[in-house]
Amino acid sequence: MLRYSILASAVLLAGSPSYRILRLGTKRILGVEERSDRLTGFSGMPQYLRDTIDLGHKEIRADFLVCPFTRSQPAHMQMVCVDTATHIESRHARFFGPE
Repeated sequence: MLRYSILASAVLLAGSPSYRILRLGTKRILGVEERSDRLTGFSGMPQYLRDTIDLGHKEIRADFLVCPFTRSQPAHMQMVCVDTATHIESRHARFFGPE
């Protein structure tokens, strides 16, 4: 499977898929595949990244190594899984102020 590295921000949003990756410097949004009917115990994002987002960090900026599940097409969200992330920076919800 072809993997590639991108500088991006991972966020948790309403809708499906819940976890999305916003590629910095572009308008491209990647959707993180959350489950697989073919693979038992599959996770589209490492547990440490999901835990960080679930603890109230609204944005995680990092170099993500992603594996595409679908082809890149204009005006369509490409589905990927995250293999790993390095150079991680996160911002807690308090950083953004009250909603």
